[in-house]
Formats: sequence, C-alpha cells, structure tokens
Amino acid sequence: YNMLTEEQFLDAMTFFDSYDKFLDSEYDVVYFKPTSCDTDTYELADRHYSFCDEIDAFLKTGVESGLRYSREFEVPWAKLIKRSLINENSIWFDEVPASNDVMFSLKVGLFAKKIIASSDVVYCVTMTPGSITNVVSLRNLESVFDVRIRKIQLLKSYGLKKECSVLNLIIKSSRYGVSVFFKFFHKTNLFTCNKFSGTPPKISPV
Repeated sequence: YNMLTEEQFLDAMTFFDSYDKFLDSEYDVVYFKPTSCDTDTYELADRHYSFCDEIDAFLKTGVESGLRYSREFEVPWAKLIKRSLINENSIWFDEVPASNDVMFSLKVGLFAKKIIASSDVVYCVTMTPGSITNVVSLRNLESVFDVRIRKIQLLKSYGLKKECSVLNLIIKSSRYGVSVFFKFFHKTNLFTCNKFSGTPPKISPV
C-alpha cells in the first residue's frame, strides 16, 4: 500500500477544515479557489487562474455577479452547495454531450439566497488530453451553443442581459463550412427575436 506523506496528510486535513467551517453556516453556496495541473506531467497548469481572479474580485469588492453568473463558474466543482438548495429547486445536470453542468451552476447561482467565497484551495482541476474540454468537434460545439442560448435566455428573464455571448461560438462554427455557420447564425436570430418580459418563468429541471 502507498502511504501518505506528512505533507499530503496535512493538505488533506486542510481540505476538510476548509469545508467544516462552513457546514452549518447560513450560506447556500461557498465558492473556493481551485488549482490545476497537467495529468501527464503533474506540473502546475493555468486553468484555475480565471477562477481565482473572480474569487479575489469578490473578496475585494463584495460584488457577487462574477461568482453567480460568470463563464468562469459554469462548473460545479470548487463549491460547497447546500443539498436543500438543489432539492427544493429541482436543479439537475443536463443530459447533453457538452456543457452539461452550465445550467446546473447557473441555477445554483440564481436561486442561492446567500453566498460567500473563501481563498482556501480545495480542488485541483486537471488538464487532460482527449477530454470534452479539449476536444473540438461539431457535436460538442452545437451542444455548447444550444446550452449557451438557454443560459442567455434565463439570464434575460432575470434582467441580466450582458453576462455572456454566443459570438465566439458562431465564429468557431465557420470552420465546419458555410452551411454550419448559417445554421448557427439562424438559431441566433430566432432566439434574439424573442421578447423577455414579466416575471421570471418557473425553472424546469432540464
């Protein structure tokens, strides 16, 4: 059996201490800083920098939008989320090829009454060749595009209209040919012509 080194043991204890101090708190979501590494070399990677920037911005200014709605925190990891928040609002992951966690994370951010952030590092995200994040395919791009549109629609229904865009995805679609580009462009026109007004809609699990 492989034994933990003293440093690894202390790191593990720090990890649990970071969570424990928030377990009985009033906060629905606690956002933590992640780190990142390359799975082949185990060297430090750069995937975590933008997440840490959002944490630092919140700790400095108290502005919550970067944590609740930004592209950086479209992921479920490096968070401590109350189970009651998930159950009471029927928040689930989408069954899609890519971006299955985006709407989950957005709804968590929208429905959480009280949030807080910690500078403690509790998660290591890995950079893995061949993962969904690193593989570019039309199937994945279409999935990301469709989810992004649903995210923008939901943000608009809450009066949050400037948090993300599909422009970069439309540009990426051009590598698959003119017909694909115009398919994406047509979808964008259909969704931007919709009008959003009145009270926010009831959120469905999907």
